[in-house]
Amino acid sequence: MSPDVRQRGLSQGVPEPRLRPAPRHRVRCFAQTAELPLLVAETIACKPPLVVVWGTTVAVRLLHEGAPSLPIVFVNFVDPVGAGLVESLSRPGGRITGISDATDELLARRVEILREALPRATHLGVLFNAPSAVQQDRLKATQLAARSVNFDARAYSAWSASDLANAFAAMKSDGMDAVVLLPDIFFYVNREHFSALARRFRIPLMSYTTAYVDVGGLFVYAPNLDDMSYRAATYVDKILKGSNPSEMPVELPAVFDFVVNAQTAREMGVSLPTSILLRATRVVN
Repeated sequence: MSPDVRQRGLSQGVPEPRLRPAPRHRVRCFAQTAELPLLVAETIACKPPLVVVWGTTVAVRLLHEGAPSLPIVFVNFVDPVGAGLVESLSRPGGRITGISDATDELLARRVEILREALPRATHLGVLFNAPSAVQQDRLKATQLAARSVNFDARAYSAWSASDLANAFAAMKSDGMDAVVLLPDIFFYVNREHFSALARRFRIPLMSYTTAYVDVGGLFVYAPNLDDMSYRAATYVDKILKGSNPSEMPVELPAVFDFVVNAQTAREMGVSLPTSILLRATRVVN
């Protein structure tokens, strides 16, 4: 997610002018997981009253290990209970709370949309990065969802930029009719390359953030980032007023974006059902 989206959501979500304008909060971004230890150390050294973290388990763990009493609000976060960072969604029980991303449901919905959009498709590629426990869980959930709607799903991995072209070439050779991209920071950083490869090999791409569709990806189904940022700001406001994070339930996404790039569909020769275009919250022409 771009820094401007985070800034906008945080600024709009907190009613008190004491958190406006932006200088009262900082947005720090990273492109590679290797950058996180230094970024976390610098953040802790600033002695913030709390930290908001978007979408990375590693950053939350490092922050909590380095400053156990520091309140942390996570956004778009995968399975905080399974990751051991909260006791339950209803009562987190520590200094960490926020908004989860309901990953299994999202993965299933993405596959269901592909089934409706591509009714004759039979083979589905699932592209992931490092074989972590989280990625393996996502992969299994996607494969299960694919089987439920009569897709034959096959996994492919890409760990570096040079792997991407090889992965798409392999999917094309194996007859994949579409590909679902599992969330990963490496994939996000290389989203333009991903989208270009999908168009080059004519494999419809379902991704997990609107940034992909904006650079030529075909489909995205994802939580609305403005809404999640806005809701994260309500956590910030309550914690700064004295609320205990341990008693603030973890929430799930409430607003979703389904975006279709009709221009990419035309370039790839994909005929989209009218039902798909009518359901889209935004169509890129």
